[in-house]
Amino acid sequence: MNNYFIHINGAEKGPFSFEALKSMNINRNTMVWYHGLDNWVKAEQVEELKPLFEMMPPKLVTPPPFPGTQVTENVAPPIYTNMPLPQNQPVRSQNNMKYWPIGFILLLLTGLGIWYFTQKQDTPLTQISTNEPPVTAKATEKKQKQYRKVKKDELEGAYILNSNGNKVNVRQSPDMNAPVLYQLNKGEEVVYLNEKTDFRTNVIVKSIERENYWYKVQPMENADVIGWVHGDFLNFPGNFPR
Repeated sequence: MNNYFIHINGAEKGPFSFEALKSMNINRNTMVWYHGLDNWVKAEQVEELKPLFEMMPPKLVTPPPFPGTQVTENVAPPIYTNMPLPQNQPVRSQNNMKYWPIGFILLLLTGLGIWYFTQKQDTPLTQISTNEPPVTAKATEKKQKQYRKVKKDELEGAYILNSNGNKVNVRQSPDMNAPVLYQLNKGEEVVYLNEKTDFRTNVIVKSIERENYWYKVQPMENADVIGWVHGDFLNFPGNFPR
């Protein structure tokens, strides 16, 4: 139960309990306030006080305005002003209003986060990269050719094989069901890493079943890939040890 302040006979009194208000001369239009309200309201608008007026006929009495007085309680009621209250207006509690600064701050932080993310996404690469010129398709092709030449020089003595078919699979392990790491184009070169299986596997090439070893290779076009290719999909130089 709340303790109520009332404005009666031109003076502010209280606080009173619900039981004390039963014996006091208050009516539906008596202005009351309790901790948690934003402003004074009519007694009939407070759900807890409605039983006081169930047997009381409505009275058309408007309380006169009065100056605010300071109450020596933990929380003082707001200064009463004789402003007409809209009909059926819900009574707002101060407890609901005290959270709006937190909501505003959260909304502001969310907006700043979205702005920062979009700015970061829209930043041109030229602003965060070095002063190197933009990479063109021709420059990329030239760099790949230089890379392959260097790799060949570095791998002098290693056997260079090439694919005899298009989209030849380089697999993670010597097994036809192993995951595919890379696909070789026809004629694409690979480096033989001096390792092959000690067993042969049958494959069907152009409706013909063939048997061969698996060879561990590294594509010249992608030095990051190391995997296995079935021997029937590779061309070997004449001096390759079979």
